Amino acid sequence: MLDILIEKLKNLDDGDWYELTQAIDNIFLALYDNKRVRNNDWFIVFRNINNWFGFCMRSGVWTWYECADIKESNLVVDYLRKYNEFKWADIYVSGIHNYQDFLENGEYNNPIVDTWIEQSETIDNWIISNELHILQFLKYWILSNI
Repeated sequence: MLDILIEKLKNLDDGDWYELTQAIDNIFLALYDNKRVRNNDWFIVFRNINNWFGFCMRSGVWTWYECADIKESNLVVDYLRKYNEFKWADIYVSGIHNYQDFLENGEYNNPIVDTWIEQSETIDNWIISNELHILQFLKYWILSNI
């Protein structure tokens, strides 16, 4: 099954947003339960970028950062920089904060948290403006690592 999904992804037009999204999501679902793959850096990066992108589209990236693993997020940033995605890395890292400290203490109206939410709106806008690039990167990432 995975071979069929990979072959389909290889043959997709890089400009077809809808088909890329479907193919990437199907591959993600096929790999997610594979314990051999699940803990590999390449899959952690794939999972985090795919979910980061998806959270932005569904509810805003703020909700991603609120529950994201900081260690995994830093791994994503390292790989983005390794692949010369410096602007993307800067955008991604700008949302990494320790949200849980504030939320666990009930500090929902803290000005720092308000600033983080404003930053997340900037990140959402960047993601929306770069949707196709993100999908093309994920396609390349999958085909280079699987």
